[in-house]
Amino acid sequence: MKNPKLWFVIGILLTILVVVDFVLWWYLSTFSLSFEKTKTLYLSFSPPFFRNSRYLTGLFLALNTLALYLTGKAITTSARIFIRQVLSSRS
Repeated sequence: MKNPKLWFVIGILLTILVVVDFVLWWYLSTFSLSFEKTKTLYLSFSPPFFRNSRYLTGLFLALNTLALYLTGKAITTSARIFIRQVLSSRS
């Protein structure tokens, strides 16, 4: 990971995408529709090739996992760089 800031930003953007999708589901579920109608309405916001609830769930789980990996790696890399700088300045 050459640029931890870039990976951190990408991880945060992926997390925001998943959170926005989750908020959309919660918002649509407040309309007191049946589950099937709410699900159909929710899926209508997705492109036609993503209109499968199981596929979307898997996709968003994968995106969250990738976001956690990227942000964790970026934070770890940044911490190592910081520690090296601190230790080298004391020498």
